[in-house]
Amino acid sequence: MENKQRLSDNQHIIPNGLLGMIFMISVEIMFFSGLISGYVVNRAEKPGAWDTPWNHILPVEQTLINTILLLVSAITIFISFFIMMKKRDTTKSRIFLILTFVLGLFFVILQGREWIDLINYGLTTTSSIFGAFFYTIIGAHGIHVIFGLGILTYIYFKISRKNIQPEEKSFSILVGSLYWYFVVFLWPILYYLVYLS
Repeated sequence: MENKQRLSDNQHIIPNGLLGMIFMISVEIMFFSGLISGYVVNRAEKPGAWDTPWNHILPVEQTLINTILLLVSAITIFISFFIMMKKRDTTKSRIFLILTFVLGLFFVILQGREWIDLINYGLTTTSSIFGAFFYTIIGAHGIHVIFGLGILTYIYFKISRKNIQPEEKSFSILVGSLYWYFVVFLWPILYYLVYLS
């Protein structure tokens, strides 16, 4: 009986939502590790196949600006969490959550415009091995950013409800921000590998 009591006392040391997000991010890290490994190995094994005009037309400067926007969004979501946790101010917290969403949305829109320009130049998934890897890796990240925008939207409406305690609102932002940090801090690695190296 005492052992059962101890088990029930300790079973929620890590809340389910946080544990689920940690597992999800772990799977995503493995997924992108596979993509990055495939990219690096193919590039090392077939150096001549990468020497195409397509990898010289990437808009490095424009994407750098886009990278900065995404990195700033990590700061705004942290501020949103901090305001909710320390000051319990839902209104200000939501403002920074909206800023995070807008910065993420701009990232997706600018990436979309970049893709349209690159397709018009002739870079497609079938134009070269570089094109195939480019759209697979960058596209996978873009899908994850869009999913992250969905999480931000869910958090916004959840913390807007008046029947939820500030602690639960803070926890919701914390769990969602972990996923957002993942997509934000993965991007500079992809930017370096695909655009700069």
